[in-house]
Amino acid sequence: MAEVVCIGLASIDIIGFARHPIVTGVKNTDFKVRSSSGGIVRNIAENLARLLGPGHVELLSCVGDDPQGQMLLRDCRAAGLGCEQVQVTQALPTSVFMGITSPDGEMYFGAADGEITSYITPEYLNRHRKLLHQAQVLLICPTLPAATLDYIRQNYGDKPIFLDIGAPALAEPTAACLDMLHTLKANQQEAQALTGETDLDRIADQVLARGVQNLCVTLGPGGSYWASQDGRTRYSPPPLSHAVSATGAGDAFTAGLLYSFLQGLSGRATLEFSTACANLALQSEETVNPALSLAAVQAVLKQ
Repeated sequence: MAEVVCIGLASIDIIGFARHPIVTGVKNTDFKVRSSSGGIVRNIAENLARLLGPGHVELLSCVGDDPQGQMLLRDCRAAGLGCEQVQVTQALPTSVFMGITSPDGEMYFGAADGEITSYITPEYLNRHRKLLHQAQVLLICPTLPAATLDYIRQNYGDKPIFLDIGAPALAEPTAACLDMLHTLKANQQEAQALTGETDLDRIADQVLARGVQNLCVTLGPGGSYWASQDGRTRYSPPPLSHAVSATGAGDAFTAGLLYSFLQGLSGRATLEFSTACANLALQSEETVNPALSLAAVQAVLKQ
């Protein structure tokens, strides 16, 4: 059975890559547009499956009964990500994320339709309770229905549960989940929205006081910060010469956190490994770099 079960959104990502500075209020025509499988939980799950190999990661999600949903399932299978238990519904179309990146590869704007997560219900999870009980680790997202989050807390709160906030707007539902989390990952904006603090140590004080065992805050070019009950550390990697797209880099980083936990790595080693995963994601136009593998990450670490 799968060691890691990932519960949450799967979507199609449609990303526009700006070749020149974006001008607001007018039509910008000099773009390259690409689509790929996405969704924060699905992205993390696929990255992790590429690190661990087939059969180790299972996705619990919902897609529409449409070509986009079939594309998502096909891409999951091709990456070795288990998706046999993903629901297919005719009630709603498959979720879509639309994003615009600036010429430097940074996300300029993004919008997502996550209504389909309402179909990830306690009843759906209960049908797959054997899979969940046998998992070593769970990954969840704050966009799950409140009743679903309560079901996970009541039935699987003794398992290590990971959560990636994913957006500053999701700070409020994340706050309601802190008591059941083992590891929380956020970028700097998300961490500030969650706590109202800007100082990393004060952010950590708040989060750890709520029962979270590990906090990881990514700082963009500034590296990353790790805090746990055992101590705190910060990692500042050498700067990258060029990034194709930042879309999906955070998801790859979180996959690195999960892999590192399964391998029993220290906080510092976890940051180094996860950063290498993110750096590989930055080199691809696709949300998940198809070249990501354990060997590829190890090669980055040796550089």
